[in-house]
Amino acid sequence: MISENTVLVLAGSARQIDKYNKAYQIPSQNSAPILILGGGRVGRATGRALAARNVDYRIIEKDPLRIKNHIDWHG
Repeated sequence: MISENTVLVLAGSARQIDKYNKAYQIPSQNSAPILILGGGRVGRATGRALAARNVDYRIIEKDPLRIKNHIDWHG
């Protein structure tokens, strides 16, 4: 279920994401970290993109070796 506290992660071209943002983006005051489910290639890329925007996030990954070299790995 999508609720008012749900954070959606979308994949698409830069043009598609820009169109989505212009249509639906609402400034957020949420201070909770964003959860990224899966530390594969897409999950790590999402983490880097959020870090570049100073957005707090956590990657949930069952295999710690998969994210060992990620920029925020503290294992």
